[in-house]
Amino acid sequence: MGIKIEFELGEEDLQRFRAIFDEARQVAQAKSREEIIAAARRLVDPAAERKPEGFIRSRIEGLGKLVAMLEDDTWKLEPEDAERILNALAYFVNPNDLIPDQTPGLGFLDDAIFAELVLRLLADEVEAYDEFVKYREAEKERRRLAGLPLDITTEDWLADKRAALHARFRSRRSADLGGLGDGWTVRGLGF
Repeated sequence: MGIKIEFELGEEDLQRFRAIFDEARQVAQAKSREEIIAAARRLVDPAAERKPEGFIRSRIEGLGKLVAMLEDDTWKLEPEDAERILNALAYFVNPNDLIPDQTPGLGFLDDAIFAELVLRLLADEVEAYDEFVKYREAEKERRRLAGLPLDITTEDWLADKRAALHARFRSRRSADLGGLGDGWTVRGLGF
């Protein structure tokens, strides 16, 4: 039987998380896109091998989606959208984890909490990407079953869907910010 633990982050907590994100961003500024993605993979892949339960697993898997979004050539994120995701992954480049990943039972807990914050900030992007992946797989299967020519490029049938989903997550992000502009904030935590 599991135990449900809930907690609320107050303003002091959010300030601490902001400081941690700022430190992580400073570390990440000296890193390339590939290094940031590799650092996120170094968290996602070992965590998947250890098969953590519930909360930790779902958050670490969510980070895997963010990495997949950056690596998916057919998703074609605009540079500023890719930069937001890279900034969100910056914490996972910082070697100064709150809880070392090797700590049995708790090693990925801080990563899962940060992943939760990041995934909330990027919820619209993740939802759009999930829909895009489902569409892509369904379209591949539809074309296969219909015996349609296979020499047509993936780009031919993904471009319109991708453009619609990109527009949707940008529109939702703008609406969620209530006209606050390009800065990101979710209950006071921004990057």
